Amino acid sequence: MKFLHGYRGYLQADAYTGYDRLYRSGEIVEGVLGACAPEVL
Repeated sequence: MKFLHGYRGYLQADAYTGYDRLYRSGEIVEGVLGACAPEVL
């Protein structure tokens, strides 16, 4: 995912497992979708 190279911050995305590797370094944080927020909060 070259377009995210160097990006640091939150990423709001769907549950596609291909994104999991982006979150491993900790530089990109998985954002919570609004529909799921009541369960998290």
